[in-house]
Parts: sequence; C-alpha cells; structure tokens
Amino acid sequence: MRKIRFIQVCSLAVLAAGSYTLAATASRSLVLVQDGRANATIVLSAKPRAAAQLAAFDLQHYLQKISGAKVPIVREPARVEGNRILVGHSKSTEKLGYHNKDFAEQEYTIKTFPTTLLLMGYDGEELADVRYEDYGSLYKAASGPIASCYAVHAFLEKILFNRSA
Repeated sequence: MRKIRFIQVCSLAVLAAGSYTLAATASRSLVLVQDGRANATIVLSAKPRAAAQLAAFDLQHYLQKISGAKVPIVREPARVEGNRILVGHSKSTEKLGYHNKDFAEQEYTIKTFPTTLLLMGYDGEELADVRYEDYGSLYKAASGPIASCYAVHAFLEKILFNRSA
C-alpha cells in the first residue's frame, strides 16, 4: 500500500506517495496514512453542519480507496492521538482562527499546521445527521452551501490524484 504524507512548503500541502518526495527534505511532513494504516483522524464539530459531514465521508472513502486505510471520523471533544484532519467549522478551527462566517459562499481553504490538515469552507446552517448510505440524507446535506465539500474535493483532485499517479 502507498504511504500518504503531506509536506508543508510555504503553507501549501504537497503529497509524497511511497518513497517519492515532491518537496524539499527540510520541510516538516504530516503523515496521514502509512503502510495501509491510518496515522490521522478526521475531526468534526460536536454538532457538525451537514456539508462538513458529507465532506468527511467523501474524504474517508477516497483515502481508503487510495491507501487501503480507513481513516476514522470522530466528533469533538473526542481525544485524538496523532495527526488531525479538521473538516468544516469546529472549536478546533476557531482556535486556529478559522470561522464559517469569515468565508464567502463557495470559498474554502486547504491549509497545513503541525499535526493538522485543515479542509474548510463556507457551509450552510443545516445540522441534520448525514448517513452516507441514505440518498435523501445526502441530497439534503448538499442542497445548501457546501464549501467544505469543495475543500475536500479540491484536496483530493488537485493534491492527491494529481500527484499520486
């Protein structure tokens, strides 16, 4: 299985897959998956917006397809060992200075910090629980602003898929 590692270079996340490194060796790396095992946890707010839940499910699904590892999803205040992937607005994102209200509709960010990958954007107010296997639940989650989904999809498409070939 591939090793998925992200390296922070000038505040940009860059992928290194297997033994191939795409950034300077002096940069600090953020390992999310290694040897088919999760080395990170996806973290949502205690009461996450529906769009953030959908984004987390998509991220978990595609990370597993790429690496073979199922990265767990938890809600705050769950204690997390290792690296974190913050998806959508939460108390953890607020501590980093990122709030849902500060983004314009469809605006998102992808940013790395030591031990943390932030994937967040402007999401609607829908708080209903999303069940990935329930089409109606997914439709309701995607019916409003879903910029955290855009952040996850951009991360997957522009960073993972673009560089893992």
